[in-house]
Amino acid sequence: KVAEGARRESRALAVSGDADERGRTLRQIVESIERSFDDVEALTQQSVRHPTDPSLTAVSVLPVLPDADCWPNVYVQCGFDFDPALEAAGDSAPKFARGRVKRALVRGHATAEAAGEAKRSYVAYLLPKDGEGGEGGEGGGSSSGDPASQLGAAQELEWVREYEYKAKPKAEGEAYFFVVEPEAGEGLYNEITSEISLARKTFRTVAQRPSEVMLTRRLLDEDEEGYEERATRRQKISSESTLLLTHRG
Repeated sequence: KVAEGARRESRALAVSGDADERGRTLRQIVESIERSFDDVEALTQQSVRHPTDPSLTAVSVLPVLPDADCWPNVYVQCGFDFDPALEAAGDSAPKFARGRVKRALVRGHATAEAAGEAKRSYVAYLLPKDGEGGEGGEGGGSSSGDPASQLGAAQELEWVREYEYKAKPKAEGEAYFFVVEPEAGEGLYNEITSEISLARKTFRTVAQRPSEVMLTRRLLDEDEEGYEERATRRQKISSESTLLLTHRG
């Protein structure tokens, strides 16, 4: 919260010139940011209070910082019409193991143009093959990790179904998610750039679906789509102006 508050204040100052929307000067804004760091440094496990339930107590106090390593990535929040592990709505038991589902991929496709019918965009829902990339639980497969996490490694995927979708971009600074790293003693946050709502709809029959889909992880070339966007996001999080407002000392 401190880092994001500093980011909002610096952005407001850049837009308005010498004063923000509350009439504060640059000096006053910097002093406010400095006080917020003092407040954070004074926090202890005993002094933290839950905002609504006083019976809850903190088990640890960790700094929350932007994830410099992953900030260049573009994160999209996907919402499903119902649990994608189920074959049909209302089923009591999942058809697909949770170890596979949590490593699912979606990939954009479009129908072919036909007389009197425009192309329709959709996404394919893909899962690692049984025994690949799962982590325990309900036949999820080996706990040795995801083979596709290594550069150059190939992983076979199963085309499970299709979804129609509606996409909605997020405004800058509107939505974030964070991951707690207890061993590192910190929490890291990343920005969500858009959200997609998915609803099941058949676009290909089983016979029309590819019998084999292979995933290989590699680095983008400089002339490929997405490279410049990632470079811009990387520069944004590592720029000197950002670091001055999110790191003290």
